[in-house]
Amino acid sequence: MTSRASWLNLALIRENFKRFWPLMIGGLAFWLVCGPFALAMGGYPYSYHFMRSILRHLNPAPVLLNIALPVAMAVSCFSYLHRSNSSGVMHTMPFSRRSLFVSNYVSGLAMSLAPVVIISVILLFMRSGVETLFYDSDPVYATGTAILRFLLEEFTIITFVYSVSVFAAVISGLSVIHTLTAVALNFICPALFLLMMGYMEVYEYGFTGGSLLEDFAIRMNPYLLILGEDGFSAKEVCFYVLIALVITVAAYLLYKLRRLERAGDSYVFSPARYIIGFLMVFAASSVTGLVFQGEIGYAAYVLGFVVGYIIAQMIVTRSTKIFTKQCLASGLVYALVIAAVVCVFRLDLIGYQKRVPDPAKVQSVTIYSNTFDMGLDGVYDEISDPANIERVTNFHRQIVADPANYQKPWTSYSTAEYGTVDSRDTLEQPVSLQLTYAMKNGRTLTRDYWIPARMLKDSADMRDVWNSAENIGIARYLAEMDAKNLAITIEGYNLTDASGDQLSNWEEFDDDNYAIGNSGLSDKQALLDGLKKDATMIDYDSLFENTGYEPSLSVHLDFRMPADPTAPEDYISGNAWNYYDYDGEGRPIYKHLVMDVNVTKRSVNTLNALLNMNVSDDLKLAARIIAGGK
Repeated sequence: MTSRASWLNLALIRENFKRFWPLMIGGLAFWLVCGPFALAMGGYPYSYHFMRSILRHLNPAPVLLNIALPVAMAVSCFSYLHRSNSSGVMHTMPFSRRSLFVSNYVSGLAMSLAPVVIISVILLFMRSGVETLFYDSDPVYATGTAILRFLLEEFTIITFVYSVSVFAAVISGLSVIHTLTAVALNFICPALFLLMMGYMEVYEYGFTGGSLLEDFAIRMNPYLLILGEDGFSAKEVCFYVLIALVITVAAYLLYKLRRLERAGDSYVFSPARYIIGFLMVFAASSVTGLVFQGEIGYAAYVLGFVVGYIIAQMIVTRSTKIFTKQCLASGLVYALVIAAVVCVFRLDLIGYQKRVPDPAKVQSVTIYSNTFDMGLDGVYDEISDPANIERVTNFHRQIVADPANYQKPWTSYSTAEYGTVDSRDTLEQPVSLQLTYAMKNGRTLTRDYWIPARMLKDSADMRDVWNSAENIGIARYLAEMDAKNLAITIEGYNLTDASGDQLSNWEEFDDDNYAIGNSGLSDKQALLDGLKKDATMIDYDSLFENTGYEPSLSVHLDFRMPADPTAPEDYISGNAWNYYDYDGEGRPIYKHLVMDVNVTKRSVNTLNALLNMNVSDDLKLAARIIAGGK
């Protein structure tokens, strides 16, 4: 007979397996249908992509079962806590609370893990029949190591979800409440974090969430993380398992304090009732407030609060009598806390909007703007010269010195506001500006603004940054090119005036092509020289000229150079990009540096070269129109 002092009661574990095996078998059956059976039905050799989806946890089985099965097992194995009769009987039997908790925890976890263990064994036998795919940018091969890693990741996710679900069992008094609480608690941390990000997005001007913050929210839950990642690192596995252990210990300590007569209540601990009630009200008020405050103002928060309060109080009290003195007192506290949260962000009590980094602590600054584009190359501009960094921080301080500079959202710049004034004819039109500081301590600070174009144009600091030696722009790419290994396509477009009338009978997209080689070498060299000269003569004030309907030409450059097969393939973005030619073994032979250059009336050297080239009369006519001639 098992002693009361023992940690495990084998008889209870066997009983749980006898009672709840259908859940385990149901999970296994679903896994088999969605996994090995579907893989085999696709024919031999087995599909690489299908096996990859399994090992990446993107198959329907892990997506559904990694939440559903652990929650169902926790609800089943601890269901006796939610019925007064069962709870009394179980705790009068000859084993301790410790033995009850541990035995139910272990049996439920074992049944949650059993299906994926069996599936992993089956996949080990099937792995040799999976087709080999050579051209996958991120391959996942069905090796024994990959399958064991898959099993370890599944163990991590299931253990985490199950431990949270057991904690929900201990604090709840009804199976339905337990189920809902288990699901909610598994996602509560990322949900709250995203709500805070919502407040920052609405009230903290300059804030940009970005992928880093989204990744941080996802990393709060292994179930979410595995859906968007290549897998867990060893540190992540240890972290999530440790958190699951802490949650389990907390659940055990609360289990020892749990009063049996509270079975049947929504929540058996008063603090849990108030905390969960507040979280429901806070979520409802925040979501409606953040979504609808632009239409109905702060009334949106009040509306969400009222709806959330009614629902939350009915759930936690299991009664429609929700306007008692105690309930109203808790509602008042909830309202004060929510109002305080809104005020913290609305009044910028954390000082986020005014925060500008010390230039001495900045390693580099990356600038991105739809107007201030250094070299007009369409890529993010990174500057590291200390003098330029100080200039950018000076301009940043100028922006935040007056909230009127940045608190006007871009949606406010409408034609209705300006009446008949065309937005492209005023320097009050909005321009975007994103500043990302790379700090010397390894951190980053990012701000994203819409500011009047005049403010950027009149800034002596930003003008000096533009005119500095760091502004090499498209010249950096043109400098790599020579005429012999360059293919050029010249296209004309946008030869219309503001009313939409054609300025000539010249047909759009009539192009001249100069292929790689010696053909037209002198013309290509002349045009390339003109482009290089114009690239170094872009004037700062020209960024703010009215160019919406300016006649222009497009010069498409494709420069081929030998590629080092052993070097990593470096891809760039913007108006210049790369692509590669490969040999029969998949190694890069040639790298193509490809870019489009827009030729306008300011491209004097390029237009002169074009007029002296052996091109079609239509293109020469287009060049004269662009230059301002006839």
